[in-house]
Amino acid sequence: MSQMIELRACFFGNVQGVGLRSYVKIVAAELRLKGYVKNMASGSVELCAVGEKQLLEELLKKILNRYKTNIEQLEKSFCKSVRDFSTFEIRY
Repeated sequence: MSQMIELRACFFGNVQGVGLRSYVKIVAAELRLKGYVKNMASGSVELCAVGEKQLLEELLKKILNRYKTNIEQLEKSFCKSVRDFSTFEIRY
């Protein structure tokens, strides 16, 4: 079994109110990833996802492709996962 990796990402730009969180949840479910996506008070969107690194990179690629005109900046990091999420959810 592959090592589970955690992706932490923060998307900046016109990223709230454009369907980004719903899209992330759909793609994460298709890729069988676990974690959450959440609007932040700063106007950014936070993503925390756990899975195989290749699948996490595929998630990022799909998000960046679909929202390329909305995302002005992306901060991301990968680390060994210590969290145990049971699903992927939109947090409020």
